[in-house]
Amino acid sequence: MDLRELVRVFWKYRVLFAGTIMVFFVAGFLVWALQPVRFVAEVTMNVARTGVRETNEYAYDDFYRLQADERFADTVVRWLDSPRILADIEREAKVEPGSTSFDAGRLSSQIIRVRFLSPTPGNAEALSRAMFAVLNRETVSLNAGKDVVGWFSLVGERPSLSDARFGKMEAFGVAGFLGVMVGFFGVLFRWYFSGEHSFYSIGRGRRDAHEDRH
Repeated sequence: MDLRELVRVFWKYRVLFAGTIMVFFVAGFLVWALQPVRFVAEVTMNVARTGVRETNEYAYDDFYRLQADERFADTVVRWLDSPRILADIEREAKVEPGSTSFDAGRLSSQIIRVRFLSPTPGNAEALSRAMFAVLNRETVSLNAGKDVVGWFSLVGERPSLSDARFGKMEAFGVAGFLGVMVGFFGVLFRWYFSGEHSFYSIGRGRRDAHEDRH
């Protein structure tokens, strides 16, 4: 089949091709319109100290304090991967168990960024407060029975929220691409099973034979 024949086939089945694309556009619009409301909440934590220990020892200067803060920040990130800690946070926030997951990472020696999905701003606020409460309780438990000034604590700000839903143009772009692909192959399958391909093959063979004779 040459290009002219291919164009002729698509023109003949233009309703099938255009209809397939329209179906995908409508489906993409419905998926976009009916998607649940979700927010991405981002919380920044800072590793702080509950007090300052006065000492002249080299081991407690600012450099080693930063190293200790870095190790503790790594511990907090690991805590947020723990199913037990996650269950405690959800119970503290009074949300459905198993409905939350945290994406935590250390940005610097003393700064931790935590992201999670939330259906409402109120849910994000409750999870943020519960997260600080549970993590600070875990921090206190590390120092149980010790009289040390300057132990760690976690402080932070209210979560910043952004819409987690995909946009209308993204939905239409994906739907349009899929519609064109499915419509293209749909037309080819429709043409093939109609038996018309044999007609084009015979006609082309006759043209080739005619050209060879001349």
